[in-house]
Amino acid sequence: MAELTFDQKIRNAIEKIAKTRPSYRAAKQAMASLDLTSLNDTDSEQSIRRLCKKAGRVEGHYPAAICVYPQFVKIAADELSGRDVGVATVVNFPFGRETNDGAPATIGNTRGAVETAIADGATEIDIVMDYQGFHEMEPDLARDLLNACRAACGDQAKMKVILETSAFRFENEVFDMAKTAMDCGADMIKTSTGKHDNGGASLPMVAAMAFAIRDYKTSKPIGLKVSGGVNGSNYASYIALIGDLLDDSFITPKTFRFGASGVFEDLQLTLETKGQVKPQQKIPSSAY
Repeated sequence: MAELTFDQKIRNAIEKIAKTRPSYRAAKQAMASLDLTSLNDTDSEQSIRRLCKKAGRVEGHYPAAICVYPQFVKIAADELSGRDVGVATVVNFPFGRETNDGAPATIGNTRGAVETAIADGATEIDIVMDYQGFHEMEPDLARDLLNACRAACGDQAKMKVILETSAFRFENEVFDMAKTAMDCGADMIKTSTGKHDNGGASLPMVAAMAFAIRDYKTSKPIGLKVSGGVNGSNYASYIALIGDLLDDSFITPKTFRFGASGVFEDLQLTLETKGQVKPQQKIPSSAY
């Protein structure tokens, strides 16, 4: 029998979990692995403090982290002091080859942004890879920036690399980009910024990333974060897909995350009622 192509392996993996539906068990897993996120132009000190207060709203169930822009890291760290909830922020967001403010990204300003965020209280850095460089077959800048981020993170912060999978048509491109990110020391690879015109996460691209992790030879566990378009209807499918490809033990906050806020209300309802799983919130496919 001929060996399956990469595309066939991905299709088979998705078909296997096609009947997955939201459940109480999946809601518990999702909440524990949730990066409760706000990356909006309208964010303010007040809105970030409200976001942080959400982290304790569901008794006994806490998200893994709060993800905010760098200017709000100190506020989030203050609000979350004493809680086992991480503080994540974004670097070179959302285009990868530019800083958050739109200046050309360099080794120096990338490292500086990471060091400042960590000094302010960030425990996780979500850095956007120079995905345009991969389109142009010029990945050297991406490697340089990721290596600078890795050096600045050291052992003080987790490095989560955003691949912007919706910018690519073919899963094998994402597979190769994921391997490059892991070569540069990624602790976790992440699907999307949630800001790309083509949308956010998709099952085929998440499967490609899972295959990349499964095939990568490393002594440390490398995680996967699904972001952009996660909602009450689809979160359980992502959990099932990743659990099937990487094992159920992978679905822990250390190695699995959702980057979302839109799914929070659905998870809250399911957990509080211990089983009501009818999705209440609908969000655009590109939104957090």
